[in-house]
Amino acid sequence: MMWSRNPIKVRELRVLMDGVTNLEENLQELYTEVNRIIKEGDTETAREIVDANYEALLSQLGDEAAGIEQAAMLDILAQLRLSLGDYDEVEQLLAQVGEICKYITYMI
Repeated sequence: MMWSRNPIKVRELRVLMDGVTNLEENLQELYTEVNRIIKEGDTETAREIVDANYEALLSQLGDEAAGIEQAAMLDILAQLRLSLGDYDEVEQLLAQVGEICKYITYMI
């Protein structure tokens, strides 16, 4: 039996992987930048950045079904809130990650 590759599937996989790589890079950049701002002592600006990203994410969640990208963003925001000492917000964000993961599992 000869194995043949489906070029359409390979192309789709490459596009998906490029998107994942871009998402990872963007999340890492956000995480690094906000932590740099926190270390400089400007927690007000750091909170404003986290809040703005959270608001943008909420509008995205309202427009479409939640997916792994949104869960990853919430996870990064939770880590940044932890760095800021905002423990109540961390709990809320992680609960949202859990809900998205339940949704993703249900959809599979």
